[in-house]
Amino acid sequence: MSHKRALVVDDSPSARMLLKRQLERHDIVVDTAPSAEAALEYLLYQRPDAIFMDHMMPGMNGLEAVRRIKNDPATAMIPVIMYTSKEGEVYVGQARALGAIGVLPKEVKAADLLAVLENLKLVALPA
Repeated sequence: MSHKRALVVDDSPSARMLLKRQLERHDIVVDTAPSAEAALEYLLYQRPDAIFMDHMMPGMNGLEAVRRIKNDPATAMIPVIMYTSKEGEVYVGQARALGAIGVLPKEVKAADLLAVLENLKLVALPA
């Protein structure tokens, strides 16, 4: 089985590393980007199976990046999950309206991450 690939976009090195380690436990190859602009540059050459996008970053914020990703036919089908400390129904609604499939908190629980990965078919469901 070929490995699935995810892109983690966050301006915080510790947040990038934390989620990277959690994803690698599920045999997912993880690339990282320190900004939305770097993520868009990455997407010119790579097509990950999913993108985990922070919201609050210097320069372009995560929601603007999601809008750009979803408006580009070459990247529109890549699922984007917001990975952020922002929360609430209004924020989740905004993120979904722009094309994100959901929102994971920065303090993500292993079970919640696993549920998202199973939903995206990035890990096999237990037999």
